Amino acid sequence: LTLTLWPLIPISIWMVAKKIFNAGIALLSKICPQVQVCLEGNEEPSKTFLSSSATTHRFSGIHPRGNLSVHIEKIAPVVRQEQVVWSIRAQEVVAMGKTLLSGQFDAERVVAWAGPAAEDRKYYKTTLGASLAALPVVADQEVRRISGSVLSGREMTEGAFLGFYDNTAVALKEGRERKILGWL
Repeated sequence: LTLTLWPLIPISIWMVAKKIFNAGIALLSKICPQVQVCLEGNEEPSKTFLSSSATTHRFSGIHPRGNLSVHIEKIAPVVRQEQVVWSIRAQEVVAMGKTLLSGQFDAERVVAWAGPAAEDRKYYKTTLGASLAALPVVADQEVRRISGSVLSGREMTEGAFLGFYDNTAVALKEGRERKILGWL
């Protein structure tokens, strides 16, 4: 199991109690033989994310250091077809820890609102399934809202909601105008 804490959600957002994070890691270590935690290597990691139930790895350098596939290739390369590697994000580990300690499902998530047509770009605390229609966009522009990655996310229409796996929402200016020799 590989847990990636970045690049989109900064560790400073996760000022959670070590007890909560460790409860989530402890639960994962009961169902997975090895739990690996991947951290940003350029900064000293918060003690919150260090756990005796998991092996910690630090990655630094330029892109693609934050890609999950790089972490898997460096930590536990897939060499057999039947080999399985699971991954989970820090938000889900924290949610699992809160659920385990409180007995109630934790649906809180942190979402990055980004893109050139987004106003008030920042991280928002919200809940799973929340409406994203209220996120501010640049006025007087036709804007396309995307939940998830720009490359693989889905377009948000009226009444759109935050998907389970989404931690990013993006606003892009709709590109309907034609440019002379625009392909050059």
